[in-house]
Amino acid sequence: MADVEPSTRKTASDSGKDAVSIYQDSDAPVIGRENLSDLVPPHESYEGKHRWDPAAIWTEAEERKVVRITDIKLLTMLCIMFFGLQLDRGNLSNALADDFLKDLKLSSDDYNNGTTIQLVCFLAAEFPVQFLTKRFGFKYVLPTMMMMWGTVSWTQAWITTRAGFYVTRALIGACEGGFIPGTILFATYFYTSKELSVRLAVFWSTLNVARVISALLAAGILKMRGIGGHTGWFWLFLLGM
Repeated sequence: MADVEPSTRKTASDSGKDAVSIYQDSDAPVIGRENLSDLVPPHESYEGKHRWDPAAIWTEAEERKVVRITDIKLLTMLCIMFFGLQLDRGNLSNALADDFLKDLKLSSDDYNNGTTIQLVCFLAAEFPVQFLTKRFGFKYVLPTMMMMWGTVSWTQAWITTRAGFYVTRALIGACEGGFIPGTILFATYFYTSKELSVRLAVFWSTLNVARVISALLAAGILKMRGIGGHTGWFWLFLLGM
């Protein structure tokens, strides 16, 4: 069997110098990025360039601790945000149980047209939102989207015409479009591919939880019909924004 020569490469600390370090495979740490030290550094425009340290190493215990903290702080918040999105998306179907169409003199065709308009605007906003996210960052774009669709959803309580129904559906679709892929992309910045699969399963399970809770909340809120002279769906949109 031929002898394997140890690899030779420059370390991050020796960048721009002639000094090189020789590593045996057995000497490499279990976790780290030292194998990237000979690669070209990220471009200056990369938002995480200041974090790039190919010589960094850490223990498995430290790795687990970081992942656990990320789950508590990041994954929990992403699930809450997705939960709020699904509550908003479920309000319209729940409003149908309180004569929503009859009160606004809408037909089932009008309702279908409204949902189609929302879907078209939702899909149309996917790519622009990703560009905005890349330009301004997640911390600005995602919270802004939540405030925008929450405000528009809240104004549905005062819908009186077919045109108003169509406009609010279009605005909600535009405000919600790109949110889901944006949050998933955001999560990829913090998890490895192996870790991400489990976290995405938890993330998507929030969908069914939101549907159940949305229906239960609607069952109680719609009973407020007549309070203040308002319909039940008025209170549903007002309180369930």
